[in-house]
Amino acid sequence: MNTRASLIDHAESLAAALVATARPALRNDDVWRAYTMLSGRTLDANESGSKRILLDDDYTVFASNRPDRFSVGRTLEADSEFAELGGWIRAQGVPDEPVVVQRGLVDTHLVLVAPVLSEQIAVGALVIAYPRSQLIAGFWQLVAQGGLAIAAILAILLPVGWYLGHRIASPLSQVADTLSRFGERRPEQIAYFQPAPSDEIGRLLEAFNEMLAALREKAALERQVIASERLAALGRLTATVAHEVNNPLGGMLISVDTLRRREPDNPHVQHTGALLERGLGQIRQTVSALLVQGRMEDRDLDPSDVEDVRTLVSSRLDRRQARLEWDAEIASSLPVPATAMRQVLINLLLNAIDALDEGGDWVRFWMEHGLERLDVTVDNNGRAIPAEYLDRIFEPFTTMRAEGTGMGLWVTYQLVEGLGGQIEAHSNNGSTRFRVSIPLPSDQEQAINERN
Repeated sequence: MNTRASLIDHAESLAAALVATARPALRNDDVWRAYTMLSGRTLDANESGSKRILLDDDYTVFASNRPDRFSVGRTLEADSEFAELGGWIRAQGVPDEPVVVQRGLVDTHLVLVAPVLSEQIAVGALVIAYPRSQLIAGFWQLVAQGGLAIAAILAILLPVGWYLGHRIASPLSQVADTLSRFGERRPEQIAYFQPAPSDEIGRLLEAFNEMLAALREKAALERQVIASERLAALGRLTATVAHEVNNPLGGMLISVDTLRRREPDNPHVQHTGALLERGLGQIRQTVSALLVQGRMEDRDLDPSDVEDVRTLVSSRLDRRQARLEWDAEIASSLPVPATAMRQVLINLLLNAIDALDEGGDWVRFWMEHGLERLDVTVDNNGRAIPAEYLDRIFEPFTTMRAEGTGMGLWVTYQLVEGLGGQIEAHSNNGSTRFRVSIPLPSDQEQAINERN
């Protein structure tokens, strides 16, 4: 409710109370009683500037709360400020019910004219006038009160709104920022969001984590498929090349052996023939490593094979002044092809030693086995393998060394695959680790293999 409406309501309530007292005063011609009634204190503290005038049936002043201005017996027309109001009442007569006078009759006051009735006959009129300045003061009072109320509400709502807005906007901003990185980074390089409360924002972050996990799995499968296809194609190619090389290689070895048999007493022939046989034998072993075979015919791996590997790599470790942490004690032979396994161990250890060129000083090697699997781990603290190399580290011709051929790990991969095992690589700034897991056949499977 605004100030004007509030003031009018107050005037109507006051008029209803005063009219009841004014009626007997007019009837008994009791001016003093009327004056006392009009000058009395009201419940409203803003009554100090109001004017209350009681008119008789001749529209002359019977009494007022301002007798110095509206004296008894005078007309309202005698007052310059209320002259038009007096003329309006005389021309229109006393209204049948309280009326708020139009502003044009009295510009400086808000005026209410109420009839004083006795047995439904007008015996006078009550005029109540409030200075319009009270409306302005009341308006500013309401503004001040409203301003304080608004300030109090804002003092509560702003922190709450900021908290709620931050709680909602911050996760959404993180999601938007993370989504913008999908084109720049691979899914595995994007971090998961931390668990959130079980509300809409929490469900959004949970759905994002599920999407990221699915993308990581999809990217890993794609890389595996691509790598498998490449390795399969190259395996078929190298198998064909190895087969074509082995044929003339076998003839050359036979020829060298025949020559040595024919000239047993010729030291030059014997020496040169031995060199040729060792060289051709090394070529045969290298070519054989390129063959992707479903089954490898060889003797079982025994502790002496593992010690041979340690002996072969020791000299290269010594040249780099690095230490070797070794834990590979096996009590008896294991049903794993010795030649293939020796080659796997040597390749992994030599690669680890070569990685020490840039500040590394140790290589760890440990082997453990149970009834079903043989696990081998080779670790070093040399230079890390960049992510772009790590994804295709087992592909041929992939190397970070200028003098490297990029064939060692590919051959290792082929040998492990041929043994039905798995090989994986992990690398960070602290270390690089290769882990090989080879299945061990059961006693029954081994017996069948030996019979075959």
